[in-house]
Amino acid sequence: MLKSCPYCGRIHDPHTVCPKKPVYDYPSNRHHSAAGDLRHKNVWKEKSLEIRRRDKFLCRVCLSHGLLNTKDLSVHHIIPINEQMDRWLDNDNLITLCRQCHDDAESGLIDRDTLRMLATTEAKLSPRG
Repeated sequence: MLKSCPYCGRIHDPHTVCPKKPVYDYPSNRHHSAAGDLRHKNVWKEKSLEIRRRDKFLCRVCLSHGLLNTKDLSVHHIIPINEQMDRWLDNDNLITLCRQCHDDAESGLIDRDTLRMLATTEAKLSPRG
């Protein structure tokens, strides 16, 4: 069955690629990087779970402000992988953060020293009174 081409409006053989069809050029580093490759390894998945358990499945920044946030958590590299590859699995370089705190940490609104201090101290739940 013949159909008109959505790109030029003419009728082509079904196996012909229309020269008017747009070609999308995605940046090569957008979805593929050394850091991205490491995050798909089982060792990272296991380490990420270990860190979330260590942090009691809570955002450590929110916890430091007395909030118990368990929503949308991820494990953040305090020193990014592309800066120091050899620290990508170090416990003192990893911390559990919610999406907002992770974004704040990535943009520098939460400094690395604060994150490192939180990552190296035990997550304590304080009783509310």
